[in-house]
Amino acid sequence: MTVSIAIFFGVYIVLVVLAGWRGRRRRAFAVRIMRELLVGLVGPFPYRLPANEDGNLLRLLGTATTQERRLLDDGFRPLGELVYEAGPTIRAIVRVFVDAADDTTCAWLTVVALPVAGLRPPTLSLTSYSDEKEFVTLLQGEVRGAAKAPFVERQALGVDTPIADAKMKHRVFASRVAAHDALKHITDLASVFRESERRHSIYAEWRRTQPPDELLKSDLQGLLGSRYEKLGEKWIRMLTTGLPKAKVRRGG
Repeated sequence: MTVSIAIFFGVYIVLVVLAGWRGRRRRAFAVRIMRELLVGLVGPFPYRLPANEDGNLLRLLGTATTQERRLLDDGFRPLGELVYEAGPTIRAIVRVFVDAADDTTCAWLTVVALPVAGLRPPTLSLTSYSDEKEFVTLLQGEVRGAAKAPFVERQALGVDTPIADAKMKHRVFASRVAAHDALKHITDLASVFRESERRHSIYAEWRRTQPPDELLKSDLQGLLGSRYEKLGEKWIRMLTTGLPKAKVRRGG
């Protein structure tokens, strides 16, 4: 879920611009991007380890050297990289770090590439996990993302917040809900991958139980923020035209 939030933020400006494009082909392209994002939240786990053919994608992390240096200077150590690939249009590369002094806090440095707009600015987020919840702090000024599940807690800090301050505020944020000793310890990339895959499965199942119309509205409100009032209905029409509605899975 953490990487998905960063990816949503990385493309939301582009989607807002695309929504104002005139012409069927351009609107269709905008809808394709949005659908890829939403499918990635309920489809197969969209993250994988880099392969030999991902050299160009890995080189995109060269645009995030300033953010990486900030993390290293404040005690984070790199664990490795993950590739986001839910469809043919949107790809992202993530470098994951863990706080060497407190291995319950991870940092995610994400670079998103879009064919229509090139690179988006790198995004940085911090995360911790308990058995029941995920705690996310986004250093991007505001929270942009899909519908918020009750087991995901997220907050936003300014882009230029010092890493030491962000780390402290993140720990306070997480400790309000989970005792420190209840937070999971992250030691290597394999443990990050396993926890991310588990969280993706839980979130995808939650989405499948939600009424589709309400879920789409929540997704767009989370993505567009204050722009939802102006663009929300337009996006709903574009996304639902010709799109079969999923059935709500009832418990029982």
